[in-house]
Amino acid sequence: MTTTQGITEQAQAWMSEHLAGMTAARKRAFQDWLAVSPDHGAAFASLQSLWDELGWDETLNAEALAMDESETASRPASWMDRAGAVLERFEGWLAGGVAAGVAAAVALMFFLPVMSAPTPEVQEAETGLARLDHYATSVGEIRVVALADGSQVTLGGATEIEVRLAADRRDIRMVSGGDALFDVAHDPERPFRVDAGRVSATVLGTVFEINSASAAATVSVVEGRVRVADEGHQQVLGPGERVTAQAGRGWSHETFNADHAARWIETRMVFRDAPLSQIVEDVNRYFPAGVTLQDESLERLRVTSSFRIDQLESALSGIALSHGLRVEGDASEGFILSRGASSQ
Repeated sequence: MTTTQGITEQAQAWMSEHLAGMTAARKRAFQDWLAVSPDHGAAFASLQSLWDELGWDETLNAEALAMDESETASRPASWMDRAGAVLERFEGWLAGGVAAGVAAAVALMFFLPVMSAPTPEVQEAETGLARLDHYATSVGEIRVVALADGSQVTLGGATEIEVRLAADRRDIRMVSGGDALFDVAHDPERPFRVDAGRVSATVLGTVFEINSASAAATVSVVEGRVRVADEGHQQVLGPGERVTAQAGRGWSHETFNADHAARWIETRMVFRDAPLSQIVEDVNRYFPAGVTLQDESLERLRVTSSFRIDQLESALSGIALSHGLRVEGDASEGFILSRGASSQ
């Protein structure tokens, strides 16, 4: 006989699939599971009730991603307009006292640096006439950097790049992962190459985004063409194409709406079937207090999510609920995810 704990764990697994979106075959399997015993339906209904009580503005599931994509027509297109629109929204939250715990902690860090001039450390390279510049942002900071060749780079939170410009090449290295949007000045004589660890991207002049984390790197092309390569792959991407290189999973290619690039400028996190470790790593670039995982085994949990940083507490509550976890802490001291029933 299945124990109560076993039924609860099964219900949590089904809830996770339900939130991520089930295929027709999995829906039939779910109905079969419900028909086995009234206890199954009761356990799932209990989880559904807790989920409904969260009262999210946006749900942490595939429906949220679809909703996210439907907002494109009404969202400002340029990075500056988008950043300004988000600043206006944050000011409204602060004035109204809404989401004050997170918003007050990060609003100024997000947007004041966007408008300020970069102050790079400039060094002369050891060979030739190459120039070596370093640019870095702190947690929650977004900065726009104008490079000497006329290119522009928007850096996300806790992101560091090394820029080496020479007469015949332009080399950029992402030092420790992070988010960056590149608007590259056209120069056929000097290819522009970005080394993101797991992959490299080479262009002559275009707009593209790189998101680099410990276990994965993604290149998304907004305009032009980009050659993406690693030790075992090479592919040329056009507008609306992206490639993700993930540890243990190889390469994946997909198309996307180019208007959705660099969502981190709007303080939005979007993940599709991503390991929880990546979500924590990316969130911690924008959330100063930090999120930690108490158990290393939690790092491998797969999560589909869409949320803004000011919704982080609700987002973590949803992750905890759908995976049988517990979330503790607050926006000022940070959050901890551990095993056990969610307390949110």
